[in-house]
Amino acid sequence: MTAGVGRRRVTSCCVVDVTVGKEVPFEIVTAGAGKGQAKVTVSSPSGKQVPALTTAKADGFNSKFIPVEKGAHSVQVTFADQPVPRSPFTVTATEVSLLLSYLLTGRLQLLTYC
Repeated sequence: MTAGVGRRRVTSCCVVDVTVGKEVPFEIVTAGAGKGQAKVTVSSPSGKQVPALTTAKADGFNSKFIPVEKGAHSVQVTFADQPVPRSPFTVTATEVSLLLSYLLTGRLQLLTYC
């Protein structure tokens, strides 16, 4: 997932399905948007706050979080204390299904991750 903040406009964003328990990295591109700090707030489907780590880089910030439950997570991004347009983003966390496991292997297995 990438969110571009140039002139306070999102230039691109790609919301993807992710797996519970697997890290979800994304970039916040702030080139041309001036100085400021990025803040990421992630809420789980049950409303709990999910920790997100955000670090500075040359053209913006890298951020990541790990979903701990399945369902739609809300990812709110701010830059210089202003909401990034089109934020919050929705990221849907899923678990591997037994049906998918059966189709791939021909026998039922309990898989934790894809």
